Amino acid sequence: MAAVSAKRRPVRVLIADDELFAHAALRLLLRDEADFELVGSATDGPEAVDAIYRLKPELVFLDVNMPELDGFEVLSRISPTRRPAVILTTGDARLAEKAFEIKAVDYLVKPYSRARFRAALGRARGYFRRRNATASHSVEP
Repeated sequence: MAAVSAKRRPVRVLIADDELFAHAALRLLLRDEADFELVGSATDGPEAVDAIYRLKPELVFLDVNMPELDGFEVLSRISPTRRPAVILTTGDARLAEKAFEIKAVDYLVKPYSRARFRAALGRARGYFRRRNATASHSVEP
């Protein structure tokens, strides 16, 4: 189990996925990660947009193929100043290039293993470490 830093609260996480099995698997996998806190979930695109604005997650596991709005459309509706870090999930490996064009932290192809999930969280941890280091070195005029 990962240790929570004394200086940092857990990363706020939202799961946005319409597949019940994938949704449940992510919930189960996140339970073992003390430095990540599940704050909500969504099962379609409009619900994901609403949840991102309302719950202010720092990281979203975002299914690319959801009803009404796909994952890319969800992101297009989020203001750049409010956009969380994203790990895209999908059954279609061909979308990986597009995922990195939008600067996704990682891209999980379903079904993924616990090891692959933990590798994605490792990338997320690195992303937040870099972001926090940059923020702590910023000096206000």
